[in-house]
Amino acid sequence: AIEDQLALGQLTRESLIPAETNNIWYPLGGVLMITLLLEVLTGFLLTFVYAPDASRAYDITKTLMRTPGWSLIINFHFWAAYVIFALVMVHMLRVFVTGGFRMGKQGLWLGGVLLAGCVFVAFITGESLHWDEVGFAVPWHMAEFFEAIGLATAMNYVRTVLLDAGGATEKLGQIYAVHISIIPLLAVVLVTLHYYLIKVKCISLPFWLKESGRTVAFTSHIREWLIYGGIVTLALIVLSIVVQRDPGPAPQLISSSPYYHLKGGPGHFGAKPTWPISWTHGLN
Repeated sequence: AIEDQLALGQLTRESLIPAETNNIWYPLGGVLMITLLLEVLTGFLLTFVYAPDASRAYDITKTLMRTPGWSLIINFHFWAAYVIFALVMVHMLRVFVTGGFRMGKQGLWLGGVLLAGCVFVAFITGESLHWDEVGFAVPWHMAEFFEAIGLATAMNYVRTVLLDAGGATEKLGQIYAVHISIIPLLAVVLVTLHYYLIKVKCISLPFWLKESGRTVAFTSHIREWLIYGGIVTLALIVLSIVVQRDPGPAPQLISSSPYYHLKGGPGHFGAKPTWPISWTHGLN
C-alpha cells in the first residue's frame, strides 16, 4: 500500500504528541503551511498570464483584477499573503512566549526565523510585481540604497536606468525570479527541515506547564489543521470576491502614469508600502 511505502502511518497515526498541544495556538504552523500551499497554487496559475515586462506588467495586473475568474485568483493571492504574514508573526510569538526555542531547540527557532525572512522577501517582491507606483518603489529604493553605499554602478542599479522600460524590465525580471523560484526553493528546504526537527525533537509545551503524560495521535493535530485551514480558506475566498481592489496609479516610467516625466521618486509622490512592510518606508 502507498501508506506503507511512504511510511505515512509512522508520520501520522503512530506519531504521538502531548494532548495539551491540541488547542487553537499549536496548529497555527499547519494552517500556515496550508495557506502557503494555496499561495503557491494561485501563484503558479498567475505565471501563465503574467509577464515581467515593465511596459506591460501594470496593464496585465489591472486587466486580471477586472476579469472574472482571474480576479478571484489574483485577489486570493494578494489577501493570502497578508494572512501568511500575520500567521508567521503569531506563530513565532507563540513559540517565543511559551519558550519553545529552549531545551536544545535553538536550531528549530533559527530555522523558523529564516522562514520568516523568506516570507518577508516574498512579500516585498510580490508587491513589486503588481507594478503600480508602490511596486515600482521597490527597485527604486534598492537603487537608492546601492547609490548611498557607492555600489550602484557595480550592481548596475541606477535610478535613471529604471525610468527606461528596457532597464526596468531587466530589474523586474530579477525580482520575478526571486519571487517565483529562489524564495520558494529556499522555503521548501526550510519547511522540510522545520518539520523534520519537530518530528525528531517533539512539540514543546509551554515552559510553565507540566506534562501530564497523556498523548494523542498526530492525526488529531492534522484534523485541527484542516478545520482551521478550511475556515481561513473560506474567509479568503469570500474576501477575494467581495472586496474589489484598486489597481493603484501606473508606475511613473509609462505614459499612462499621472507621474510620467515628473521629477522625483515614488516616495516624493506619496507611494507607501502596505502595512506588513510599512516600517521600511522610514528607511528610505
